[in-house]
Amino acid sequence: FIINLYLLLGVHCTQAQKATGKQIWWDLAQNELAAALNVRRNENVAKNVILFLGDGMGITAATAGRIYKGQQKGLHGEEGYLAWERFPNMGLLKTYNVDRQVPDSAGTATAYLCGVKANIGTLGVGPEVMVEDCGASLQPEHQATSILKW
Repeated sequence: FIINLYLLLGVHCTQAQKATGKQIWWDLAQNELAAALNVRRNENVAKNVILFLGDGMGITAATAGRIYKGQQKGLHGEEGYLAWERFPNMGLLKTYNVDRQVPDSAGTATAYLCGVKANIGTLGVGPEVMVEDCGASLQPEHQATSILKW
């Protein structure tokens, strides 16, 4: 939270360059579109997969980080990219707990790796298991299968 607050409040402190005319935005959009249309589909079997999960790192936090990074270079910030935003394949996932809007790391990891939303304080089990209910967590029908076992 403190870092996000710093990023949001510190955004106005740097001097941004002025864009010159509307053509620059048209050119940037055309370059983005051309790059997206020229991506070759990779149908090879992957040897390794790297999974990133940034708790609390939604689109808003990533935007604030991108703007801050750009402004540290003397730019507006919105025109830049974070390194992972250029990966050829990526996706977004809404991670939250069944019983809370603000999740903990156990719940986000369960959603991310098992595809199942869980209660706060539980890991690798479905929403039938409440926090500190060890008996329910040991029942096979309540355990979630992780993609790490695939």
